[in-house]
Amino acid sequence: MRWIAVLLYLINGCKVSAQTAIRSQHFIFYSTPQNLKTAEQGLQRLEELRAAIQALHGKQWVSTSPLRIWMPANEAAWKRFTKINAEQGIFVSGQDQNWVVINPWSQNFLEVLSHEYIHAVLHRTLPNLPTWFEEGICEYYSNLLLRRKWNRFEVVVGQAPARHRRNLETLPSLDLEQLAREPISIYTYAPAWAAAYHLWPGYKAGDKFPSKLSIGPFEPRIIPIDYITPDKAQTLLSRKEIQELEIEFRNQFPGMNQPIEAELARAESDFLEGLRLSDSGQTKQAIPLLEKACALRPSNSSWWNALALAYQENRQLTEARQAIEKALATAKNETETAAARSLQKSLN
Repeated sequence: MRWIAVLLYLINGCKVSAQTAIRSQHFIFYSTPQNLKTAEQGLQRLEELRAAIQALHGKQWVSTSPLRIWMPANEAAWKRFTKINAEQGIFVSGQDQNWVVINPWSQNFLEVLSHEYIHAVLHRTLPNLPTWFEEGICEYYSNLLLRRKWNRFEVVVGQAPARHRRNLETLPSLDLEQLAREPISIYTYAPAWAAAYHLWPGYKAGDKFPSKLSIGPFEPRIIPIDYITPDKAQTLLSRKEIQELEIEFRNQFPGMNQPIEAELARAESDFLEGLRLSDSGQTKQAIPLLEKACALRPSNSSWWNALALAYQENRQLTEARQAIEKALATAKNETETAAARSLQKSLN
């Protein structure tokens, strides 16, 4: 069985350090080949959100300069940007270009991406907003819904994100002075969204904020708009363009002294050493290395397959079944699926 894992690894080896960049009219999404479909979905969402924001607020609210988005290859790469476990995305304004970095395992990927895009918009249009209010506005638009109504379009906003509803139910009222004093956390996003719901539609730069607000009611707002469907054409960047993008990214983040390829190379090294130990009968020593490799590159089905086999040989059948489920979930072709199915059958 192990030769199948090795063969699959060799077949896919050329993709280990590859990076992919895909461009739409106003955005560039830099990620890995395994996340290409997610990048395509993200670009479509961003183009539609950009067009909706322009229809709502005017051309001065959108930039013609492309926004760069980067999705790290693994959780370890993401954690180099933030130590806050609850944080799912960040917006970084640079000297020449702006970047959005997204946690690759965000549970609400499109909402997080939308939230960070609104940060980029507000950075240009209303740069001096209080942090709590800016975060609230970003949440307000994060789940914006665009839909066709007969021969017109309409925007639906003001729907409380599901992750905030329970917190809002426990709030008697909104104390904005206290909200302004507290650091932004998972506990302050809900009241920040609620404050934006009440204040944002009529807010003008320089307006004073009340000290307190009532908590509700919250009803979705439906706004007819003059909307032009954005161009959905997407193109892959050439290798040269991707290399230029990598240089730009590393210059933007001096703390990133380890390029993404280094993370993937480390995962590759751990996997090969784990496979060698497993082949020589040192399964117990191999498992931690294979686990580390899979954690760094969780989209590689053949690696999960190899880990499952090591678990099986070490009589860790529960862990072996869990690894096989991940191998099946990440299989990208019939060969990978067949290898995982074969091992799964031997476990039953």
